[in-house]
Amino acid sequence: MNILLNPEAAAAAATAAAANGEDIPDAAEDPELAEAIRLSMECYKKEVAQPPEEPAADEEGIKFVFIRLPSGKRLSRRFKHNAEIKQISRWLFYESQNKEGLPPLTPLSSFSLVQTFPRRRFCWLNNKMLLFLPPDAEGVDVTETSLEELGFQAQEQLMMQITNK
Repeated sequence: MNILLNPEAAAAAATAAAANGEDIPDAAEDPELAEAIRLSMECYKKEVAQPPEEPAADEEGIKFVFIRLPSGKRLSRRFKHNAEIKQISRWLFYESQNKEGLPPLTPLSSFSLVQTFPRRRFCWLNNKMLLFLPPDAEGVDVTETSLEELGFQAQEQLMMQITNK
């Protein structure tokens, strides 16, 4: 089987198969599928855009964001105050392909970034960043909202949680 699937096509195929009641092959039991997934991820890694250059530490209005990963490790990066929150997600996609301790992420991944104070949950789902505020049940799309508009302080710590769709 010489099929090369991109992550979006693989996810769509798996969803369609599950909806039709078909068994989804396990990559651990199918070496050809495992190789197709590996090749697909290699292609994805080449396509992942490098985030914009990190602003200087002494630039005015910088937001320094720390991410606590599920592995316990931490990532940190500076963002301009007017950077949209989706830039954090794009940075995480890039880092997930280039650093240890971060699970592979794609725009089809689902994860949360939890802020402890004020208590908020930002969820990346279906290529959008949704903000959930207790006790609201529905998320608000904040994908293109700036860190400043979201009330991010000069330093913010977020905890990453990987979720399933």
